[in-house]
Amino acid sequence: MSELKTRGLPIEYSEILNQPNAVVQEALRQCDFVVDQLYSDTPMAGLAAEAAAWGKPTVVGSYAANLFAIDIPSEFLPPSAACHPDELTVTVERLVIDSAYRQELGRRAREFIASQWNHRSVARRLCQLIERDPPSTWTNDPQEIRYLHGYGMPEERVRRQLRAMVEHGGSTSLHLEDKPKLEKLMVSFARQS
Repeated sequence: MSELKTRGLPIEYSEILNQPNAVVQEALRQCDFVVDQLYSDTPMAGLAAEAAAWGKPTVVGSYAANLFAIDIPSEFLPPSAACHPDELTVTVERLVIDSAYRQELGRRAREFIASQWNHRSVARRLCQLIERDPPSTWTNDPQEIRYLHGYGMPEERVRRQLRAMVEHGGSTSLHLEDKPKLEKLMVSFARQS
């Protein structure tokens, strides 16, 4: 934020920590957009969903940002400004500068919450899962997982922790014996410098 302010962008940035939900909701109601997470594994976690209910778009940093559209069927992909953590500044800048984009993304986020994440739609999909076979687009084969990040931390920290695990307990410490391709990728990822 300080970099964007230094470049002259009109940003009023505030962090809300350890406050009651009423304070958070009022801030969401008044803001233009939200910056939720830097290392998320989902395009719309709890705070982003609350912002969407107010029609506010959310910036979500994620190493999986390029995978969301591949792994999630389009009708279930929550609209957010998901980006690689290295692209956070440019993503925030776009939301500051491009009010039409910001407002449209907020509108789409609110519509998504209202149409896909309302209690009736969710219950209908749960019933479909229980009562009959779900569409193939609703499932993923665990053998095809190739996502190596997550854990709410920067890539290099993930790599260091995985490296320490493998050095201490071998590849079995990853508990991926049932996914040998992923295990091999994870060990290779851990060894990269």
